[in-house]
Amino acid sequence: WPSREAQAAILEALIADGRADPNRIDEAVPLTPIVQMGSTNGTTHRCPIVMALVSANLAAVDVLLQRRVGVRGLAIINLGLIELGKHRKGANTSEAKVQFLANLLEAFTRLLDYDPILATEAETTTAFLVDMLKFFGPRFVDGFLDQMVQHGCVLDVGFIQRAAMQACLNVLSYCCRKLPLSEIHNRAGTPIPVTPLEVAVQRIDMELTSGRFLPPFPCRADPRLMMTPPHGVHAYMHVARELLRAGAAIEELPTNSIGQWRQKALAKGQLMILLNSEIPKQTMDAVNAALRPHRELAALLTHLLPLAPHHDGGHPQASPSAIS
Repeated sequence: WPSREAQAAILEALIADGRADPNRIDEAVPLTPIVQMGSTNGTTHRCPIVMALVSANLAAVDVLLQRRVGVRGLAIINLGLIELGKHRKGANTSEAKVQFLANLLEAFTRLLDYDPILATEAETTTAFLVDMLKFFGPRFVDGFLDQMVQHGCVLDVGFIQRAAMQACLNVLSYCCRKLPLSEIHNRAGTPIPVTPLEVAVQRIDMELTSGRFLPPFPCRADPRLMMTPPHGVHAYMHVARELLRAGAAIEELPTNSIGQWRQKALAKGQLMILLNSEIPKQTMDAVNAALRPHRELAALLTHLLPLAPHHDGGHPQASPSAIS
């Protein structure tokens, strides 16, 4: 399009004379079934607002929302993410892609402002959101989840547990910053009654004892989108360290079997790595910050002392320095 204004004018004209239906739902193009809200027959849909969303076309989003297009019951947030995930749009870090992701986040924001109920619709598909967000970088994940939370989506232990299962570090890091420590230690209300730290050390243990990398937990959104976490077992080691950094307690790990004792030892090993890699730097940063004023004064005196008059020893009573 030559400009957003030209595109908006053409879209408005098409809708105004009845040649384009902004609420048309196209079920002719088959999509892999996904976990979604509002689907009564197990099918997925493509509609104008979803296409505008996934293309980060802000002009089209604005025109459709001004026309009061229907958005509820179609899992629009989910459909938008799965279309993006299929094309792996989050993998490119070029300048154009950075702008695309900024526009994409703005499109999601305008959609949520238009109808905040969409955030609570998507909330019921925790596994889906985590599975799809693993395709995006930390800036987009933080911005997207901020908007979801501001519009009513509730992040709980199920969300952080799924992030640990999928080794989705960007989502996990966000949850560790936002959720209270009680949620990180919580086992209740989750599909699997284990803490996120248990998930991580169990995964590390399984992969180390088997001698091979196990496939990730199934991607509920679309089996074709299942991604192997980067560097295999090391991804889950990073998960464990992220949780320990946030305050996950090793003493909360169960020790009812030899395997659980081994997993607890693995958690302690990850804690030692965390302490050895981060504490020295933090300590030196604190020491340098405390000594900085004294070093600045020493540098000033080093410059001034040679310029000040000094007693050469001839007079019995030394005269004070001019700078004292």
